Amino acid sequence: MVSVGGSILVLMMTTLHEYFIETYVTIIDSFKPLTYFILGLFIVYTGYRFFKGKIQETALEFSFTCLAVVIVFGIFLDATLFEEWIYEPILSMMTGLMGLVMGNDSFSFASLFKPIDGAFGSIFKAIGKLTSQMDSWDLGLKAQVFIISTLMGLTFAVLYAYFTVLIIVSIFSFHVMVIFGPIFGCLAAFKQTRPFFVAWFKTLITYALVPVFTAVVMGITLKFLNVAISDILKIDVVKDGVFTIAIGSALFVGVLSIALHRKAPEFASSLMGTQVSGADGFMGAAAAVTGGGLMAAGAMGGNAAMDKLGGGAKDAAKYIGQNGLIGAGVNAYSAMRGFK
Repeated sequence: MVSVGGSILVLMMTTLHEYFIETYVTIIDSFKPLTYFILGLFIVYTGYRFFKGKIQETALEFSFTCLAVVIVFGIFLDATLFEEWIYEPILSMMTGLMGLVMGNDSFSFASLFKPIDGAFGSIFKAIGKLTSQMDSWDLGLKAQVFIISTLMGLTFAVLYAYFTVLIIVSIFSFHVMVIFGPIFGCLAAFKQTRPFFVAWFKTLITYALVPVFTAVVMGITLKFLNVAISDILKIDVVKDGVFTIAIGSALFVGVLSIALHRKAPEFASSLMGTQVSGADGFMGAAAAVTGGGLMAAGAMGGNAAMDKLGGGAKDAAKYIGQNGLIGAGVNAYSAMRGFK
């Protein structure tokens, strides 16, 4: 039996991978001349300050920057290296962890939905077997089974759809962020722009972790659901009726799982210290990358200014470097969200 969710996910992954390869190469071709121009300016400026005796970096820090330039530029400006060293390892980690927590032997998106389809199918088969215990004329009990089947169908259909959509949106958002690897990756080479790379990479990992936490929630749900299925198979309709604790437990597990799936993005966000959660996750990610970089850069600017100024001017520089940029970022994000 073909899994609907699995088929959609595999098709989406194939399409996104093709788009990633094509777009990443295009961005590299467009951004590479500017990157080398910035690198040239950095070398000239550093050399000028060195000969003037004004360079503040230690020999170790300067050597680290030069090494970072070679490594970062080599990886992020080569689509093949980026795919092999960054893109595929992150996806493999995500797929492998999802498979482990879901109890799959094979770690692939195609097999991800097999235990879900099996468990959801089993619970409806168990409910269907209740009718075999009834007399053909007992319309009251059959109506109760129909009501239970409808409630179960709605609950687990919503759960199945939410699980599928949450994974698809997270993987889609992951690819949206990873496409800009050449830009944010090259920013990692320089101390002044490194906060932008850190914010981008943390957001990237957060989107990769959301499907993992989603799979954890679904894996726990399936364990409870299997227990509920066993209890449903033990129901004696003539003696116990249809509305039993086993039926109620199965419904409760479904409703609780939907609520916990809504928390999966928050679990990933809390772990990485980002603000990617809920339906507004993508907008929050954009704000996190730009705002996080600006806040860190602003703090660095404030500290640099304090080193050169004294007295009350130090406090002013600190306020401008930290609170000024933070306040501007908060106002901009609030305006985007419609609060101002």
